[in-house]
Amino acid sequence: MIFKSITITEGQKSKTYTFSENANLIHSNDNTVGKTTLLRLMLYSLGYPIPNTKNIKFEKCSTQTILEEKSITYHIKRENEYLIVNEGTKSDYYILPAELNQFHSLLFGTQDNDILNNLLGTFYMDQEKGWTLLNRGKVIGSIGFNIEQLILGLSGRDYEKLQAELQLLERDIKKYQQMKDVAQYQQEVYEEKGDIIHDTYDESLQRDLAVCSFDVKSLRRELTQVTNTLSDNISIGKFIEKMSLRVKAPDGTEIPVNKDTIVGLIDNTDFLLSRKKLLVAQISKLDQQITKLRNLIYYQSQQPTSETLIEAFDKNLSQISIDAVAVDNILNELNTRQSEVKRALTELAKNNNSILEDMYDIIETYGIELGLTKYMSSGIGFVFTHNLKELSGATLMKMVFAFKMSYIKAVDSVLNVKLPIILDSPSGKEMDKDNIQKLMNILDRDFSDHQIIIASIYDYSLKNLNRIEMGRRVVC
Repeated sequence: MIFKSITITEGQKSKTYTFSENANLIHSNDNTVGKTTLLRLMLYSLGYPIPNTKNIKFEKCSTQTILEEKSITYHIKRENEYLIVNEGTKSDYYILPAELNQFHSLLFGTQDNDILNNLLGTFYMDQEKGWTLLNRGKVIGSIGFNIEQLILGLSGRDYEKLQAELQLLERDIKKYQQMKDVAQYQQEVYEEKGDIIHDTYDESLQRDLAVCSFDVKSLRRELTQVTNTLSDNISIGKFIEKMSLRVKAPDGTEIPVNKDTIVGLIDNTDFLLSRKKLLVAQISKLDQQITKLRNLIYYQSQQPTSETLIEAFDKNLSQISIDAVAVDNILNELNTRQSEVKRALTELAKNNNSILEDMYDIIETYGIELGLTKYMSSGIGFVFTHNLKELSGATLMKMVFAFKMSYIKAVDSVLNVKLPIILDSPSGKEMDKDNIQKLMNILDRDFSDHQIIIASIYDYSLKNLNRIEMGRRVVC
């Protein structure tokens, strides 16, 4: 995947940046002139929910990005929560964030959400968190990365039931922890009030699920109709303009027939876009409700007593008597089960998995080259390591680099996609020139068929390097 160019517009100001398909250095002699902002806007232009930088609000900007993937050129325009994607004569509209993965499935050639949700963490290293994110954590803003999910997605292994249980366990642990924190205070209050009668759980989850499912099907049918009508409107407008038709008024004046002179065409298109946005939002909300209801139905069947306590706590916090001993016992059980489920997910990803084996081989190879072997344990289990206490400074940065390169190779082997490699400020205060050059040598040697984009105040030795010198601001 190649970034060809990006045009950023802020108010009346606009600027275009053009990139080489090889190595690119976004450079300035000083910090705080927009290098990080440019990288983030590139990702923002692909629909990601990227946080603003200090001096520019992304939602106030529009971006137009030209992207090339497998000889297909995409023209992508983003304005706040709208994406317009042109591929040849075809145009598609996406509303963010609900349709983000639908758009990314087009770019990356997969509909697997476990892969799509974790791709950014494979190829982008943010200056704040990216160089310390090894295999789990936040990539940037609210965007997370999880190595188990990525490997399970790349391997095509089903873990939906385990994931649903894990999410429910995490939710319940959080709530029981809150109960534990207030237990002593509540005990003093309730001792004065006497016994409390607990409400019972009397909602019909199955009925609610049926209603939500019916509603979402109806909305999806309407969304399909609106999307098709919107596409037809656009096609008709383009067709009429190509015909170069004109109409003659009673006074003899000739008026060109186009989208601006056809009464109601633009208003109708705007109405359809607004209606599509509303429908997408309603469907997204109902999908979340359906997922919640299904999880509640499943978990209630497994642990009805535990669920009853949680519902009583949620609804009647001011009236419920909390048994601190019981809460502690339940917390211990939930934490134990959470550990078991996490181990089961890891084992599912590990067992007889050639993708994982290839990942480890790459990490081991780069670990030897970068002088990291004394910090590594043997075997594929190291890919899932939680032990980062011994890693810091340059050692951690080099280890993160080795892991990320293995992720990029794995994605390429499964999806046949050459992800760009985007590095923000790789020359940390603890990375000397020798270590930096080792990383650059690996990029030159093993990733010459990937686009490389680096933002830094330093210079780097890379083949066919395209330098982009920054001005005072990204848009000026």
